[in-house]
Amino acid sequence: MTIKKKIMLIALALATNAVYVSAQDFSADTYAKPENFNFTKEQALKAAGLDVYVNEENSKQVQALVKNRPKIQEIAGEFYAGSWIRYDENLKAHQIFATTAPINKLKNSTFDGDVTFVQVKFSYKQLEAMKDKIMSTFAESAQSSNPLVFGVAIDEEKNRLLVRGREENHNIINSRLRLLGIDMGAILLEDQNGPITLMGSLFGGSKIGASNADTAAMLRCTAGFNVIIDGIYPGTITSAHCWHYNTSWNKVYFADGVGKGVEIGEFFADGYLDKMDAIIFGNTNFVHTLFRKIITTPNNAVSVKPVTGLSQNAKVCTSGGTNGWRCGTQKQLVSEAFVNGTIFKFSEATFCGSGGDSGGAVVNETNNAIGIYTGAVGNYPNGTCGSVFGGGTVNSFFQPLTQYLARYPNVAIMSE
Repeated sequence: MTIKKKIMLIALALATNAVYVSAQDFSADTYAKPENFNFTKEQALKAAGLDVYVNEENSKQVQALVKNRPKIQEIAGEFYAGSWIRYDENLKAHQIFATTAPINKLKNSTFDGDVTFVQVKFSYKQLEAMKDKIMSTFAESAQSSNPLVFGVAIDEEKNRLLVRGREENHNIINSRLRLLGIDMGAILLEDQNGPITLMGSLFGGSKIGASNADTAAMLRCTAGFNVIIDGIYPGTITSAHCWHYNTSWNKVYFADGVGKGVEIGEFFADGYLDKMDAIIFGNTNFVHTLFRKIITTPNNAVSVKPVTGLSQNAKVCTSGGTNGWRCGTQKQLVSEAFVNGTIFKFSEATFCGSGGDSGGAVVNETNNAIGIYTGAVGNYPNGTCGSVFGGGTVNSFFQPLTQYLARYPNVAIMSE
């Protein structure tokens, strides 16, 4: 194999390979491999029972909802209450938009696809204001070893706030919310067994790792999408907590299965400062060729399509170095959680994950870039992937790309 071809293959693997860390001298075969590993997105959709929802017509409805949403929000103004995809008994997708009052202009306007309007009690603005009040009130508790509230998510379809804490604390949370004057008709208390699990973990003998020149230890995560900075400089986006595990490990390396290999570049454009779990690592001296693709099988890759918005109930997938492809359903678009006492804003989906999957690309059913995998909603140090991949009772957080790219407008996802 020529040196040029080898570099190209290594760079292509960067699109979804895992970043592994080792505080101990583990060998590669000591790591417990996942019970199931889906090499392709199609396999993951089928394993999760979601393949029956994915077709060209349904994809058009999902894309149309994202396109219609800004126009409907503008017309509805303070009466806008949310949007989601609803599947009928024939598994056909329909766009649903909610308002708190009838709006004649909406009925007389033209929109893409099949749009239905419903009326609900709470506007999105009202839910958002209550969410902010709750998160602010419980912020001090979040600094303790036993927080009362782990996070709050806006469920647009249910027209409710999902307030999460341990079940034994629900009565206390309920009482405090009432003292705040919160309308309890807007609240659904959910049991969460612990704070968010960020899916980095300790292990050696991995393919790439966050580390530095002074140690053989590495933190494994997964490289997400390749990017271009200022239209010139190549890099790759991953989860910021992959660096914040140990900020002295400020470089990313290839590894040969035994130890660190060639350095790829350093971390920069840290989203943690703005409460976002995303960061970029560079491609020092343009050494490696970065492709506009994500791996779908060990020998194939597909083009990444441009960044797009989110739609509740749409089907989404993520690829990680530990568990391969996993697919699920897009749930809450806005879900705030305390990370070490600080409020971060994520989105949620029902796919699973475990150590080493953090930073992996999250795409919709048509391979549009939408986010970066973060971790599990709750305390799951061994991950949430078991005999059934994809859907489940434990959601995962991911970092939406639109937030991060708005903060760094000079960064563009490499897409076709």
